[in-house]
Amino acid sequence: MLFIVAPAYVALHMAFGIIFIHTWQILAWLLVSGGILLAALRLGVLKNWKLSYVRPKELRALDVAVGMLGLGVMIAIAHWMKP
Repeated sequence: MLFIVAPAYVALHMAFGIIFIHTWQILAWLLVSGGILLAALRLGVLKNWKLSYVRPKELRALDVAVGMLGLGVMIAIAHWMKP
């Protein structure tokens, strides 16, 4: 998964960067990360991938509460970091 997520993250940021900041370095990083992502997908990195844990069959109230608490903490941190 690391060979898919990391180049995809960099390629996405560089794609937005090439729109607003037109430099050769951003284009180079976009091409390199896009090439790594394309090569990983063409080699079938995700072909035999499966979860390393068992997914629960039902959703419980505690799961929803922990998820909402995490979302609230992320929003509070983002609001706190805003200048």
